[in-house]
Amino acid sequence: MNSHEQRHHSAHPGDQILFSGQQLLRLQKAAYELCWLFNRGYSRHSATTLVGDHHRLEQRQRMAIGRAACSDNRKNGRNSKCLKLQEIKHRHLIIDGFNLIITLEAAIAGAVLLQCHDGCIRDLASVYGTYRQVQETDWS
Repeated sequence: MNSHEQRHHSAHPGDQILFSGQQLLRLQKAAYELCWLFNRGYSRHSATTLVGDHHRLEQRQRMAIGRAACSDNRKNGRNSKCLKLQEIKHRHLIIDGFNLIITLEAAIAGAVLLQCHDGCIRDLASVYGTYRQVQETDWS
């Protein structure tokens, strides 16, 4: 089944093993090391490869730490754009609804969600291009 035929944003079959117990401790350490390398100017690809190889991470684990980690400069830049609720009251907002829906669908389906270095919650769904409704989304 290709991504256009996907019916769920559910957990990957191996996620329970890859993202639980001692694996979580390994991933937290790996993500910390990846942030450390980003803070020193390493490129995303080479740093993720280095840390992933060092910790012998599976591909999904590498993808997870790559999405969870960022440099402190990027973290601060993203956080500087955050507004307090009082600042957005009675203002028009533009929200990336597709990414929000995909993350919510993943959460409803029990997929892995990551609390990232920048404070954001991200999923591991690989959805690119055109959004397709899945069974977790009830449009009625």
